[in-house]
Amino acid sequence: MGTHGSSAAEKEVVLGWSRIVILINPDMQLAWNIRKELFLCKQTTFQEELKFSQLVLTRKPKCSEVFSHRRWLMEHNLPKKYRCNYYAWTYRIWLMDTFVHGNPLMLESEIQLTREWVRSHVSDCSGFHYRQYLLRRVGSVPLLAKEVALCEELCLAFPGHEAIWQHRRFCLWHLHPAPANGETQPKKARGSANWAVAEEAFLQRAAGAGEWQDVLVARHVRWLRSVLGWTGAAP
Repeated sequence: MGTHGSSAAEKEVVLGWSRIVILINPDMQLAWNIRKELFLCKQTTFQEELKFSQLVLTRKPKCSEVFSHRRWLMEHNLPKKYRCNYYAWTYRIWLMDTFVHGNPLMLESEIQLTREWVRSHVSDCSGFHYRQYLLRRVGSVPLLAKEVALCEELCLAFPGHEAIWQHRRFCLWHLHPAPANGETQPKKARGSANWAVAEEAFLQRAAGAGEWQDVLVARHVRWLRSVLGWTGAAP
């Protein structure tokens, strides 16, 4: 049932209807979805939805639909309202640790959702920090390799954003062990055996897109050499 084309009065009626239905049967997913639509239409507020969902939890404390709705509210309100807010993203981590308990489907859903977020907020280091939390929880090498590719896409499309470069280093550090003392190359690199060559090619493409971008490229080269023992040529 769509509500976007309805008048304000009609939306108010639907909002009241959804309230009654949910109080009778909190597991009614359709009613919760309608409330999501009404929230996006600004027919109800973040605080009103939290208060209503808390009321429902007093009747049915273990209702998964209520927790799903509250999580959706957090996803769509906190980061958008408070960009680059470390505390909002940290609270989201707490919610994941407390209610998700490592559920792989939920983690994958968060990874997909935040992928779109970082594409639209390339300077939000707190959003990248949350994504790093998700990547650590999943612990997937192929997923880290995809994340490196995402960083490359963002670095080239949006030059001069340091948060992207820092996130790329996180991914590379987890993909490729640092060399032991006295070694110039890692003992064993996971993922692509040609990562060093690929990194050199990436840096060649990234350089020359502005003075600040070149500074970030130079910093990245120093990090690669000092931390991962990279021996490629700088641009």
